[in-house]
Amino acid sequence: MYKPTRSQKLAAFFFTFVFMKTSNLILLGAGGVLLYMFLRRKAAAAQNLRFEPVDIIIDLPRTRQSLFTRLYYTLKINVINPEGANVNVRNVVLRVTSDGRTLGDLVSSKTFTIPARSNQVIGLDAAISIFGALGTIINFIKKRQPIPVNVTGQITSDLGILNVDYNTTVL
Repeated sequence: MYKPTRSQKLAAFFFTFVFMKTSNLILLGAGGVLLYMFLRRKAAAAQNLRFEPVDIIIDLPRTRQSLFTRLYYTLKINVINPEGANVNVRNVVLRVTSDGRTLGDLVSSKTFTIPARSNQVIGLDAAISIFGALGTIINFIKKRQPIPVNVTGQITSDLGILNVDYNTTVL
């Protein structure tokens, strides 16, 4: 029966130790590169996320229920993700203003995911006091012109806070 010498045992141990260390370093390096690429792709997705308001819908039944003291509406926003990574949205805080007056704050804490290379329309419910927006409403009735609306705020995603600033006209 063959019995390795002490130097052969040390050489075999050394070779195994070096080979295992090298393969672990290679695997660790490959894992690091993959993690870097994944995070870079996620960061690009968060930076390139676009928010485009689609529509503002007045909820007339709820407004009537409040005896027209509050105006209830839903702001629909198309969230577009052109990148190759999903983005998880955790929180939405937006403020709708017109002519320097606040028309409402849109707050949503429901979590949703915008798939990679896709878009999703989300609805945010809001309500304003009719008395608080009375000046804007009176101006609309007098002039019969579209109301300029500005939507600003922040959306919290899995990679940080994204700023929103959008201008449109309503009616």
